[in-house]
Amino acid sequence: MTMSNAATAESFGVRLKRKVLNAETKLFEWRPCSCTIVARDGKLLLQLQTPSQDEDSHSEQDNETETVTIDLATQLLNVMPKKNKARCDLEYYAPVATMSGQVLKEELMAPSATHCQQWIAQERRPMRRCRQAAVSSMTAGTAEHPTLLQ
Repeated sequence: MTMSNAATAESFGVRLKRKVLNAETKLFEWRPCSCTIVARDGKLLLQLQTPSQDEDSHSEQDNETETVTIDLATQLLNVMPKKNKARCDLEYYAPVATMSGQVLKEELMAPSATHCQQWIAQERRPMRRCRQAAVSSMTAGTAEHPTLLQ
């Protein structure tokens, strides 16, 4: 994925683990997850990329990657540390295309509490910038989701 030359966004990736329901066993498991903030079409997006199957499998179907894309300005509600300080929850609105308005949650785990705190801080900086831009556009009468600004 390439960044637009006009974009002035920071782009960084962090390796965490994501809590995912295994379709076969119906049990939750921790899978590697690449968390990256990218700029695309004038928006800052958080992408969570998780292998869909175990890394030990080598069939073609197992090489697929599940990607969750969250618009930092209109979808991300909160990034909250959990009691176990190496973990955090992401709360976000379902994509606009689904029109459900449902709030979804992802649980992520860092190698340590320090890594988790650093990632949360990195995540909140662009989220604040996006919301400040939304406030500016709202005063101009163009905000799409004023409830996100509360």
